[in-house]
Amino acid sequence: MRRVSWGVLALLFLMPMAAWAFKRTREGQEVKDFRLTTPAGETVHLTEALGAKATVVVFWAMWSPRSEEALRDFQNLYERYADRGLQVIAVNVEHQERDPGEMEAIGQWAADRGLTFPVVVDTDLSVFNRYGVIAVPSLLLCDAQGTIRALLEGYSDMTRDGFKDEVLELLGVLRKPEAVSAEAQPTYRPKGMAERYTRMGEILLQRRMAARAVKVFRQALEEDPDYPRARQGLARAQEMLGKEQHRASPEGEVEARRSAPGQEPEKQERPAPVATTLEKEPEKTERSGKPGKTEQAETTETTGKPEGPEAAGRPERPATGPDPRALRYVRMGRLLLARRFYPNAEAVFRRAVEADPACREAYLGLAEALEAQGKTEEAKAVRARARSAPAAQPPPTGTGTAPSPRGETDEGRKPGGDRGDPGPDGGSPRGADADRDR
Repeated sequence: MRRVSWGVLALLFLMPMAAWAFKRTREGQEVKDFRLTTPAGETVHLTEALGAKATVVVFWAMWSPRSEEALRDFQNLYERYADRGLQVIAVNVEHQERDPGEMEAIGQWAADRGLTFPVVVDTDLSVFNRYGVIAVPSLLLCDAQGTIRALLEGYSDMTRDGFKDEVLELLGVLRKPEAVSAEAQPTYRPKGMAERYTRMGEILLQRRMAARAVKVFRQALEEDPDYPRARQGLARAQEMLGKEQHRASPEGEVEARRSAPGQEPEKQERPAPVATTLEKEPEKTERSGKPGKTEQAETTETTGKPEGPEAAGRPERPATGPDPRALRYVRMGRLLLARRFYPNAEAVFRRAVEADPACREAYLGLAEALEAQGKTEEAKAVRARARSAPAAQPPPTGTGTAPSPRGETDEGRKPGGDRGDPGPDGGSPRGADADRDR
């Protein structure tokens, strides 16, 4: 298998403007024009609503927490830079089938969050599919002529800053590093993907991830060995990495203690001896021939299973409990049922059944979604299967999912992660031509 460098991995996960953020849209293309209606009934024509300098189009949904973060951030930018040529258009891609009162709900949702830029609704997801949106939220940036300058899939903490910088550069608020000497010398055009690798390395430097930044800058120089911005970035990353390694070394620790004012070097004290069970003599079992209590406890500690005649005839306790993915789908399906999104809930419960065919809650939820749509015969068949499925039980103590650093298990984490939010059917919006969410 071909070895993949850290630079490529960092670029895949953290690169702000990935060319594959949209299936059918690329940077440098002209925007695909559309006419969509606001919840109030007003028509917005994209090419007529472009900003004087920059326009940001946000594909979003009410069920996506990342969408709310993106709209809040760009509402703040819109309030600050609308008079400098910034336009923001929010395109709602909730799902393909609309409830009668949903337009009003979308309008109220936007009003409650104080959105003052145009909010339109893609009722049949035709615009969503024409652009080939992969994740919700997804954003695109175009200039005054309608040329796409940047694309962003998802709205993670590691990618949003780079996209905002592109917006500010297009508005003329933020200057690129090489723009300072542009008048004194001709503009240098880097080869290949050197500029993107360099931008990625600069983001890693801002987050003080020097080791990864060094690898990404070297990747940029492999694309274009003469790119001065990549050379400067590599020098800064190596300098930062050297300082970090020095501070982590024993000499660096001693130096730091000496340089601290009013503090004397700490004296190393020998740790007090700790009594352990190994120091205790096991109970004598010469008459019975069975191991003592201490010996049996030590055996249980090291192997996790008791040994001896009593344990030999006892069956090992199996690890029970539904699949964590099925539980996540069930929770999402319940939320969709509460919002009366019955077709989407059906699709999510079917995914739960695929993830764990023995999960009774998945069958019961699927039956409820089918009954709500009038599919009574299919719902009866599903309920019959639910009666034969075992009830969900929590995993026994000691065999459950290992807790994460925040104290959560995999079952307790919210879906969506840091790279976007899943659609109402566990992927992208129902009926949309979308593969994954971030």
